[in-house]
Amino acid sequence: MKMNLDEIEACVSMLLQHARLRGVSYVDSARYDLYWKILSDDWVDLTKEPTVATGSLHDDIGELRNLLSEPSRASVVDMDRVASILCLLSQVLQDSSGYIVDPDNQGPQAK
Repeated sequence: MKMNLDEIEACVSMLLQHARLRGVSYVDSARYDLYWKILSDDWVDLTKEPTVATGSLHDDIGELRNLLSEPSRASVVDMDRVASILCLLSQVLQDSSGYIVDPDNQGPQAK
């Protein structure tokens, strides 16, 4: 099945709006910095055990901020970084035990 970039962009925009409506205005890597990631093509090859590594949300956020000031340095690694940040956002939205959503729309706050 195919999905064009306009559709992907519309979905991501819709989901970010959903997060805003739930009171989330930022993500913070302080609680969840390190994460597991499956390297390269292993994530789509179900015929073998994947190679697992760790990533750092703190590093991902820093590199994405650098990208904002230097768009010409964009790479496929930055796509992975954005995917990790979206996973963090999903975790924040799911994690009712570790975060509360601030009614003043100040974003997630640790309990």
